[in-house]
Amino acid sequence: MRIRPISPDLLVTELTGRLADEATRAASAAAGPARLRVAVDGAPAAGADELAAALVDPLRAQGHPVLHVRATDFLRPASLRFELGRTNPDSFRSRVGRGRPGQRG
Repeated sequence: MRIRPISPDLLVTELTGRLADEATRAASAAAGPARLRVAVDGAPAAGADELAAALVDPLRAQGHPVLHVRATDFLRPASLRFELGRTNPDSFRSRVGRGRPGQRG
């Protein structure tokens, strides 16, 4: 693996090229329409959502359908997710309607 410094703009350009190539490869290999799913993850300070958002327009410009779904739109805040511990299977989903009787979720 070769490590080199890279600017955010160059990262978007390189990722766009790789993702476009992979989407084209997946579409040609599938019998029907293929969907390439990409997850961009990182700590809030890393700007993962900004990187994902920056990939949308260049991929659309190359003719690839894109749907940007932000994790913050459906994940609970960490302060609530971990109130029952990091290994609780329900920690990432909304607790609405799942509380114990007499409790509000």
